[in-house]
Amino acid sequence: MATPARTRRSNGDNRSRCARPLARSVLVPTGSSSSSHTSQPSPYFFTVPTEPIDAAAGLAEPLSDLQDPLFVAPDEGAIELATTTRDAYGEGAVDYFEKDRDYETGEIELTPSDAPVDGRDVVVVDDIIATGGTMSGAIEVLNSRGAGDVYAVCVHPVLAEAARTKLAAAGVERVIGTDSLERAVSDVSVAPAIAARLGK
Repeated sequence: MATPARTRRSNGDNRSRCARPLARSVLVPTGSSSSSHTSQPSPYFFTVPTEPIDAAAGLAEPLSDLQDPLFVAPDEGAIELATTTRDAYGEGAVDYFEKDRDYETGEIELTPSDAPVDGRDVVVVDDIIATGGTMSGAIEVLNSRGAGDVYAVCVHPVLAEAARTKLAAAGVERVIGTDSLERAVSDVSVAPAIAARLGK
């Protein structure tokens, strides 16, 4: 099961805080374990043993023939995911955006790093794409700086509301996600990662 690693709040939205006790009440009696996009377990979430499963490496599989690739996290918290995806791809640099969120308005300000992107293919890697606000903002910044093709990849493609429209308007080349949530962009299976963990 995919578990929320980071609480997301905008405009006073408390849904994530409601979801946590609900998930605990459903899973704990069964003794189920969780699969996650994080490298560290979340002991505060479940009271039964859990195993972290990292599916980020699979996100590199659909990528091919990238030109001088740069793997970018939309914030510092996702740089491990970007690094894992880069390592699986086999080449490229890793960087991240500075992200500041206004918790009153929900507005997000992205500050790019100094990494050169002109003419380079860029892969923006995140754990989850929900409404697409952060990801589309990152893509817009990268395109404004002359990037080549920009890809949006994530472990959990929620793609709520008009997320796909936002990403298309921002100029994304392709959106890639895993099948932790079945979507049209779910081109990567998490089954190999789960099987590898069960085999240990």
